[in-house]
Amino acid sequence: MILAPTFYEGRVRAGSIPPPDGTLIYAVIDDYVTVEASVFGGQYFLTVDPLLEKYDGQIVEFFIGDMKAIQSDMFANGEHRDDFLFVFPGLPTPTPVPPTPTVTS
Repeated sequence: MILAPTFYEGRVRAGSIPPPDGTLIYAVIDDYVTVEASVFGGQYFLTVDPLLEKYDGQIVEFFIGDMKAIQSDMFANGEHRDDFLFVFPGLPTPTPVPPTPTVTS
């Protein structure tokens, strides 16, 4: 049996705020990893399409980089999961790097 994709959509929070637009999220089921989806306006749409029957009923975990969301889900063949909230720990604040001066002769 070939599985139908399951679609997840909803809000994303990192700490208590939406992550920056363009933040990439993805899902993992055992050895299957989805294509990354971008966050815009604190919203996402993610397709989980592992195809093989061995993934049906397995735990789906959601990630930003190597940070795992508090939520996980059980993969169900062909479902559409509306309004599924992802909550991640707060994202690290980028450290500005000062420009390196160049020497001219």
